[in-house]
Amino acid sequence: MFDAAALRPLLGGRLPPGEHDALAEALATRQPPAVRLRRDADRSFLPWPLEPVAWYCLAGVPVEASPRASRTLSYAAGDYYLQDAGSLLALAAAGGDETPALTAGLRVCDLCSSPGGKATGLVEAAGPNGFVVANEPIRGRLPPLAFNLTRTGSDRYAVTSLDPEQLADRLPAAFDLVLVDAPCSGQALLGRGKQQPSAFSPRQISLNAARQRRILAAAVRLLRPGGRLIYSTCTFAEEENEQQVAWLIQDNGLVPDPVGRLEPYRSDRSLPAYRIWPHRGRSAGAFAASLRAGPASEAVATGSDCHLPTADAPSRDRRSPPPAPLSRDCRQLLATLGCDADGVELITTGSVVHGWPADMPAEIRSLAVAGPEWFHRTGSTWRPAHALAVRRDAVAARVAAVAVSDDDAAAYLRGEPLAIPVGDESWLRITWQGRPLGWVKRDGRRGKNHLPPAARLPIE
Repeated sequence: MFDAAALRPLLGGRLPPGEHDALAEALATRQPPAVRLRRDADRSFLPWPLEPVAWYCLAGVPVEASPRASRTLSYAAGDYYLQDAGSLLALAAAGGDETPALTAGLRVCDLCSSPGGKATGLVEAAGPNGFVVANEPIRGRLPPLAFNLTRTGSDRYAVTSLDPEQLADRLPAAFDLVLVDAPCSGQALLGRGKQQPSAFSPRQISLNAARQRRILAAAVRLLRPGGRLIYSTCTFAEEENEQQVAWLIQDNGLVPDPVGRLEPYRSDRSLPAYRIWPHRGRSAGAFAASLRAGPASEAVATGSDCHLPTADAPSRDRRSPPPAPLSRDCRQLLATLGCDADGVELITTGSVVHGWPADMPAEIRSLAVAGPEWFHRTGSTWRPAHALAVRRDAVAARVAAVAVSDDDAAAYLRGEPLAIPVGDESWLRITWQGRPLGWVKRDGRRGKNHLPPAARLPIE
């Protein structure tokens, strides 16, 4: 158990003295992940009931340990995402689980977004008229982020990889909402074996606080007038939490934007700051705050009057090569599949064809390093991308599909070929209970498995 005496000076009196020992014990305990359901998920397909997460109505913790939540057909089909229940506090502050979602139709930036737990929730909440820029400065962390965004079945996102200050230089005053899940001392990760006791050292905390202020200053510049800032961490140190919120108000001109539904978790009567403690619930713990750049306005509520250039405006990024037209092979593949490309701008970049929404601002597209893929090239051969197979909208509705049983779905997810009906289609989507899993390519009555390794998993 971590030394409770070492915790007290870090918390700034945010926790009653009699609870320090309980907190220290909870920090050494690994908490089960929560299931964050997609908004249209059918709970009847879940293999166990859920214990509700009090602060996020679209989530719960499985009440049974088997099957593992990461080994179910429902998980493979994208019905839910797994993350610590505490990390949902920031999404709750953003109103991502409300109906309609407070982020619906808005321009949103997740500034430090990998591996994508919050970014995927924001994409689902933003809906068909909103858009999310998922920024991750560390290039090595991009693959899991891009894959998890693919699982949403949406194309309302772009992945960028810029330092927050650089992004703010390129897209000033561009977003209705900016979420900063800041790099921190990560004290809540101790129980998961992803952090060391040194996370509680004053030096480590101060170094992280300085880095957070640089990121937050950039986040303020990304906000349009009246836009919201959601700040979150997975640490307990007051210097990285409430003190940062006070600094944003006093030195950066932001105003408190309290979240009424989170009032039971408020950590300071004078600040719009909220805490989840691991010894009081089934989570590793979290902090979140909600602020606004000046008075709210009707334009912010409706997502109108965005400062970004329109999709027809030329990009200011002169380093980006001009968009390449679709090759003849890609045009033929598009016709063969029967995908609906209406309202989509297909752009070839190297060995990938992205399908960008036509209303996406050109400036964002010029900065994107990843996004909704349609095709990719292996050698000289173009193939449909996995992201296209798992789309949940009208884009792939007319693509030939094969519905499979539980057993065949499990075999497919292991990477095995499948028996398929006689037909003329070269590529078919495999679906389970109406939800897409991926592609097979016809070889007679055998469907060759084209599920990417990252999407394969054993089913329990």
